[in-house]
Amino acid sequence: MKRNYCAKNIFLKRTMALLLTGMFFWMMQWTPVKADLIWEPYEDDFYSKNYQDCKHVGADYITNGEAGYVTVYKAPDSSKEVAKFMNGKRFFVSFSWEDKGGNVWGVIEMNPRGIEEGEYIRDGITLGWVCMTDMAKVYSSGDFKQEHQDEFGEYQGELDEYVIEEGIVLWDYPGGKSSPNKLLSYLNDEPPMYDYLYTDPDGNRWTYIGYYYGYRNVWVCIDAPEEEQIEIHYEKEETEEELHPAKAPEEGLSNGSGVPGLKLAAGLVAIVVGGTAGLIGFLFGKRKQNN
Repeated sequence: MKRNYCAKNIFLKRTMALLLTGMFFWMMQWTPVKADLIWEPYEDDFYSKNYQDCKHVGADYITNGEAGYVTVYKAPDSSKEVAKFMNGKRFFVSFSWEDKGGNVWGVIEMNPRGIEEGEYIRDGITLGWVCMTDMAKVYSSGDFKQEHQDEFGEYQGELDEYVIEEGIVLWDYPGGKSSPNKLLSYLNDEPPMYDYLYTDPDGNRWTYIGYYYGYRNVWVCIDAPEEEQIEIHYEKEETEEELHPAKAPEEGLSNGSGVPGLKLAAGLVAIVVGGTAGLIGFLFGKRKQNN
């Protein structure tokens, strides 16, 4: 009798587990997915072969080469140049890869229509790799939150009843750069989940959207939600690094061979050091023989 009771108990537990699992998957198909998929540049040959060794970056950077411009290579292990951009250009670095010499490379997506006179880009090329020492990280929403979190208040529903006319302007951070996209309407009549209340030195009030149907880590000016030009009297942040003056590249694009110039220079140094050590060893051994 006891054995039958135990068997029934086990059967009931398993049945309940199956029912709960089924209900979970049934509910999942009706729940909107809010997670954002990370885009990966698999069309790039180097990335597709080395993606397991690449690290996700997902941040904007400004070209900042000491020569006044930045050279973009086909791959970190190639010296074929695919583009040259003057300093001050903004690019999204999706992933990075570190070579054996400790040099970190970032893959960027390029727009041929965005080049200026004196810059170069190969036809049909949209992806390339840059040495991250030639890039300056753009001040981001995450940086702003970390610096000003002690000044944040609580959002009190200031925009809950707001009716969009043309489109809410989204900003990287208060007083920073406005995003090229606008929130034209609330999807499914569902407003974003606004968070925080920040008042800038000019008295403008701002609130934060962590994620909303593809929009992420953006800010909205509560006092002027649809205004693209907000007069700011305080200094805007752009990057914490020193920016070198822009200068047009002196030469066009090289087809190259072997490895990029930076790695080649490191290789030449290694050759010189190795050759010097060998020469010292040879002379020291010869001296011992003479003695």
